[in-house]
Amino acid sequence: MENILKNFSSLFIICGALLFWYIEWYWVVVSYNIVLSYLSFTIYRDYNENSRYRNKIHLIFYIGLPLVLNFIGFLISIIKGFEEIPEWEIQAKKNISKEDLDELFDNRSVNYG
Repeated sequence: MENILKNFSSLFIICGALLFWYIEWYWVVVSYNIVLSYLSFTIYRDYNENSRYRNKIHLIFYIGLPLVLNFIGFLISIIKGFEEIPEWEIQAKKNISKEDLDELFDNRSVNYG
C-alpha cells in the first residue's frame, strides 16, 4: 500500500500541472501541498530510523512547512530537517572505539529493499 502511495505521489508531482486546465488552480495548489507533506513525512521516517542522523526540526514543522510554503517549505524541510551525527561526537558520548562504532552502525542500518 505504501509503495502505491509513493508511486501515485510521484506521478502526481510529474503530471499534476495538467490539472490546471480541468479544475480550479487553488485545488491544484492544495493537492500539491498535501503530496509534498506526505513526501516530507516519508523522508522524515526514513531519516529518523537511520542511527547516523538526528532531527533538527520537530515532526509537526517537518510536515507543516510544505503545507504552508509549498515547494519552498518542502526544500526547507529536506535541507534543514536532519543533520549527520559526526563519529567523534558519538565516540565522545559513548566512549567507544572506532571499530565498535562501525559495528553499531552496520547492525542498525536501514534496509531499502
